[in-house]
Amino acid sequence: MTLAGRISLGLGICLLTTTPARAAEPKAYRLELQKSPAIKSGRIAIVKGNSDPGGHRFMLDNLTILQPVTIAVATLGTDDQVDLVLGRDRWDERIKAATTAHGVAAFHVKTQGEIRVVVNAKGEPKKYLLMAWVGDPVKLPRRSVLKGGANTASSRRWIWIGGGIVALIAIAAFVAFGRKRTLGAAGVALAIGASASVPSAQEPAATTMEGARGGEWSGRIEQLENEASSLGNASQALGFLTGASSLGENAYNAWRAHEDFTPEDGAYEPNLDPNGLPDLPVGCGMGATGDACTACYATAQDHLVGMMGLLEQLRALYDSTKRYNDAMVSFGDSTSSIHAVSGLAWQAERRTILQTFAHFEQTYEEKRRGMMGSLRRALDEIGSCERDYFNNPDWYSRYGFIYYQFMDSRYKH
Repeated sequence: MTLAGRISLGLGICLLTTTPARAAEPKAYRLELQKSPAIKSGRIAIVKGNSDPGGHRFMLDNLTILQPVTIAVATLGTDDQVDLVLGRDRWDERIKAATTAHGVAAFHVKTQGEIRVVVNAKGEPKKYLLMAWVGDPVKLPRRSVLKGGANTASSRRWIWIGGGIVALIAIAAFVAFGRKRTLGAAGVALAIGASASVPSAQEPAATTMEGARGGEWSGRIEQLENEASSLGNASQALGFLTGASSLGENAYNAWRAHEDFTPEDGAYEPNLDPNGLPDLPVGCGMGATGDACTACYATAQDHLVGMMGLLEQLRALYDSTKRYNDAMVSFGDSTSSIHAVSGLAWQAERRTILQTFAHFEQTYEEKRRGMMGSLRRALDEIGSCERDYFNNPDWYSRYGFIYYQFMDSRYKH
């Protein structure tokens, strides 16, 4: 489901239970992330506003679990109290919430999907600066998937028990991965490196906020440090963002230090060594300084590990979208009984969701098959190295095939 579809669905469900006498839902604004020379890595969005108890709503979308995220709000006065509330599926969620202390409130998280941000003032309207930084995706530590120096005896033993391993893998895959999941089309597009097309939100009213996107804020971040003296404690939040964006080689450790936004997010992290993953024995010693064969295998292994990472990203997008889809259907089912008219409207919307759901699964399967084809080609590259250096023309049928079957079962839904 695209972000636009998610927003319409979320707001649509909320409106099902809204009586004519109740005020319309406040508008939500998409935070437009931009690159800036002042930010060494990642992108930043900045909004300056004058909040009130009604609150201002913003959304960060298309986040991946490999991106560190910092969201901070700062006030002009150190005693001004402004609430920063983060949710995921609905605007009434309070997954994380904080009130400015000494003029600043901030969260450092990682998540898969989107974050809804609400800024509320306590009492009289308060001026604030909202900053959101989304780091570049971190690179996971590289894991060698090839077991170098395989000998003839161990190879024969591996072949003898191969049939038993295949049977055990099939049973394990059925138990561990048999539950159904769904994937949104926008999620699949992200997994293959395409940018999801999401309509930009309308600009906030000029009387309450300044623009959150485009030319008005182009270059704004470069000016903020010079204006820090007039922003009070906003400079503290800005200082953290500029520091967080220059993590360098410590990016992975810093990303690990960001907490999971929700309990589900830990399961979305890529797992390049799942339980039951078969070894890939090869004849090359894979020495650091080098057997003559090392370069051939290293290139093939890079391609294989790269495809494993992409398949894990696809899995995370699939699972997170399935979770969101289930949550929205469950919420709609539970609230539609409040009024007969609402129930009728929800049934029509529910049918649309289920029809789109089938399309999600179809799109996911197409992308999965394409990625599995690329993984097979990476295995064939390893097989070519075995043939050329160790006169072993049937490496794939002995070892690569079992590995491929495991991976195929892992990502099939």
